[in-house]
Amino acid sequence: MKGSRKVVLKYIKAKTRSNYQTAAMSAETLKSIYLDIVKDASRWQRYIDKLRQTYRGYPALQDEFKGL
Repeated sequence: MKGSRKVVLKYIKAKTRSNYQTAAMSAETLKSIYLDIVKDASRWQRYIDKLRQTYRGYPALQDEFKGL
């Protein structure tokens, strides 16, 4: 999962809408891992909440992350 988190951050730091979309797709994969394989919804929620808080000044990213 650590590698997947790095991928999400890599795309966030690229700071374009298309990269935010890719970050969101990667985060969706992580969500599936947390919920379906690890079965730890609270850990997923902490992870996505932290991302949203850290990048709260990125409205396009927030928009892409809405469904997560």
